Amino acid sequence: MKRFRNILIVCLALVLIAALPSSALALGDTLRWGINSAPSGKFLSGISTSLYDSYAMQLTGDPLLWLDDLAGEETYLPRLATSWEISEDMLTYTFYLAEGVTWHDGAPFTAEDVAFDFTTQCDARLNASGYVANWSKIAGAPEYFAYTDALAKGTAEGMAPVEGVSGIRVIDEFTVSITLSEVYAPFLSGALNGFILYPKHIWEQIPVEDWSTCGPSAPARTDSSSRSGISTTCSRPMRITTSARRG
Repeated sequence: MKRFRNILIVCLALVLIAALPSSALALGDTLRWGINSAPSGKFLSGISTSLYDSYAMQLTGDPLLWLDDLAGEETYLPRLATSWEISEDMLTYTFYLAEGVTWHDGAPFTAEDVAFDFTTQCDARLNASGYVANWSKIAGAPEYFAYTDALAKGTAEGMAPVEGVSGIRVIDEFTVSITLSEVYAPFLSGALNGFILYPKHIWEQIPVEDWSTCGPSAPARTDSSSRSGISTTCSRPMRITTSARRG
């Protein structure tokens, strides 16, 4: 119910914007939107647990897919994934991505972004909120989590390096597959539904252990910086430039 309310609020905002005459809102103009509580400023999937952060994230970025709450059954709407397939054994999910999508800074959106985003959700140093419930079901995720946890604790000496999650595979520029270690029916609804993607070329510059502690004093990475000091370069036409309290 809460997710439906969030999506409804975002849809209403987009409808209001679309209803404006063409002369009222042009590319480069500013939209000021007030909410009744300040966001934490951590506009990143996996570390944001604030409802108000999600409002901003849903306006500026896109997931692979959305669960259609109005369909009355488990129906998904394509977003950055135009289509997807599930293997007969229900273990491998293959996503075909939208082409021609760019991040706010003009960099292209590709399967490398998706693979990077999902891999970092399995990194113990991020301490992603959905790891145990969802991301740990991906083949190779527990091994990658254990290795990155050892790196964080300084106990990785003597361990064989684990460079990534074996179940996450880039097939080509616009195709990515996710293989689970066991059948997990809620994978689409639990892990991927509404998971706002973020750009690899921005976030790979920052040690993953620092992501959750980036605050207002952190240096901006691009001209599209957020209150957190980290780029909110996303895939939608709108982007966050400032966030401020009033009253």
